[in-house]
Amino acid sequence: MLRSERSRVATSQDFEFLLETMTLAFSDDPVWGDWAFPDRQRALELRRAFFRLWLESSLRYNWLRVTQGCEAVAAWFPPGEAESTPEDERRLISTAKELLGDRAAVFMEGCDLIEASHPRTRPHYYLSLIGTHPKHRGRGIGMALLSENLARIDAEGMPAYLESTNPGNNSRYERLGFTKFGRFTLPGGGPSVDTMWREPHRMRVRQATGADHDIVTALVLRLLSELFDPVGCGYSRQTLAPAVEKLIRDGSRSWALLACLDQDPPIGILTLNECTAIYAFGHFGEISELYVEPEYRSAGVGAALVDEAIRFGRERGWSLLEVGAPDVPRWQRTVDFYLRCGFSMVGPRLTRDLDA
Repeated sequence: MLRSERSRVATSQDFEFLLETMTLAFSDDPVWGDWAFPDRQRALELRRAFFRLWLESSLRYNWLRVTQGCEAVAAWFPPGEAESTPEDERRLISTAKELLGDRAAVFMEGCDLIEASHPRTRPHYYLSLIGTHPKHRGRGIGMALLSENLARIDAEGMPAYLESTNPGNNSRYERLGFTKFGRFTLPGGGPSVDTMWREPHRMRVRQATGADHDIVTALVLRLLSELFDPVGCGYSRQTLAPAVEKLIRDGSRSWALLACLDQDPPIGILTLNECTAIYAFGHFGEISELYVEPEYRSAGVGAALVDEAIRFGRERGWSLLEVGAPDVPRWQRTVDFYLRCGFSMVGPRLTRDLDA
């Protein structure tokens, strides 16, 4: 079941917090550190001033995404949207002249070179800036934020583009599917910048087979770990394995659906059972478990799994597809998710342990 989001859209109330994160995150960046602001004593002040301009531009498109406490920030521009207005350009030039003095010409030449490097042949999402507050580095939250954002973009079938101003980050971007396709060098003896492109990863939903036994077990165990204390409830890989094997082997009354991006390992699971009831005029379907890896939540993965379950049920002639309504308000987001998928609220479900 979907429980929480790893990221959210930034609002104007977040602005000073996310600006602080980005100002500090780029202190040691080869481009937005020493090249852009070689005066170390004023670098923080100057970077804050320019990042304020750029982040304000990104804020207008609702694609300035942050973790819950603005520990990590990703500033995107959606396809077809201008990174700056004529007024933004005038403010940038004015700020450069005012704060950088003789350095302004080199700085603006570099900005123009970055702008000129952007690919123009295909619509794409542009990652302008991404950074993690120094106090929160080393926990993977920046790459988790980027991974989740990319899942959203994948759901739209769109490519993504970025400039890597720090070669130390290239391998991280490559692990998420970006590839280098160009390089340019900034003026005034500046560093080189790599341009990177990522084709969308295509999501598909398939039925689990015997070869998926281990991943089905792992995904369901992660779900149960979010819902309960798995140890206290007796859940483990060993205790779940027989039930997983039986579900996969059955294929006549129970199934597991897996969501994958291209040929990558599954990132989500939905288990499905066929039931019979007079009120349903025969057979109907029941969703027993639904889980999506945290970094891919709110990116269309859960909806794709439910859509496939609906298609599957129609093929089998089911009249209904049901799911137990969780306790509200604790699971309000889960209820809202199913309502968005076309479900109606008809009441909760009670259970009786037959071993008791």
